[in-house]
Amino acid sequence: MQDKFRIILEISKLSTEEFGEYCRQKGIYASDIERWKYECENALNDDTSGKVTAEAVKNKNSEIKQLRQIDSLKNTCKSQEREIERQNKTLAIYAFSDRIFWIIPRAVTNHECILWSFNS
Repeated sequence: MQDKFRIILEISKLSTEEFGEYCRQKGIYASDIERWKYECENALNDDTSGKVTAEAVKNKNSEIKQLRQIDSLKNTCKSQEREIERQNKTLAIYAFSDRIFWIIPRAVTNHECILWSFNS
């Protein structure tokens, strides 16, 4: 949090062009900095007495639960994408082999000279 606050202080003095250059040099997105500003402002506005309310804990727990659900959905999506890719490869192999088996009997029954090419 201290690093974020330091960056926000550095950026507050910069012009728009200098801000863009600073972000490119540091590899930071402008949206991240805006979010950090918001977090710092909220940290300053929060009760600094150190008390944690039950509602705040409940909100954080629900937020953590939502993030875990999102991670779980991302993992499920990735595994489904891998399965679809595997099935597509299997179908491509089947379609290629099916095409070869239909070409061979037709060419032999027509008594044609066969030039084999896998590019055609």
